[in-house]
Amino acid sequence: MVIIGQSEYVDDACLGGGGSSKVIPLYTVPPLDGMRDVLADLGGSATVTKFTVADDLSNLSEARAAAAEADVVVVMAGLVATEGADQADMNMRNEQNRMVAELAVNPRTVVVLKDGNPVLMPWIDAVPAVIETWNQGSEDGHAVADLLFGVVNPSGKLPTTYPRTSAPRANTRPSRTSSPSPADGRVTRFDGEIGPGPAELRFGTARRALTVYRPPVRSFF
Repeated sequence: MVIIGQSEYVDDACLGGGGSSKVIPLYTVPPLDGMRDVLADLGGSATVTKFTVADDLSNLSEARAAAAEADVVVVMAGLVATEGADQADMNMRNEQNRMVAELAVNPRTVVVLKDGNPVLMPWIDAVPAVIETWNQGSEDGHAVADLLFGVVNPSGKLPTTYPRTSAPRANTRPSRTSSPSPADGRVTRFDGEIGPGPAELRFGTARRALTVYRPPVRSFF
């Protein structure tokens, strides 16, 4: 398994934004350490490595090769915002959209988004799984690994919609359909983007990597 992403999201715990939300914790758990800790607790034998993509994408070809050779790829990307400054748009910085799209060469790829607000996902059709983890704080590494390996169910409901593009929509409400769900009898599915709805992740056992249920229409966690 390989973790790939830019330094802010794979080298250290993603603590949050700037201004009054910025903190200096007593300790942090980086993604690689957290992944290895949780695997060890589960008795797993998989090895986990990390590849840090340069902010200017100068080593993206090497990252792509690492993704192609791995059994499982965890791409970590996101957007750390701050108060007192507006964003120019909803894109992730440092061409991360291009990075995610080019790293989707492996069919066993999951994109872990770390952000405090919605971002555009033009690559959504190229990856089999996406999970929104927000800014996890000091326990980043353990929190994300617990979700990916099925220790806990990512059952939180997102209050916002993550669109694939910034193109204006004639109808601001995404089309949706409902179908039976084991949890509460109904499940909301949004067409073309992901938005609020119940958890739709299935796990074989708590000690196995998660299998993501992907219906014909993209659904939200």
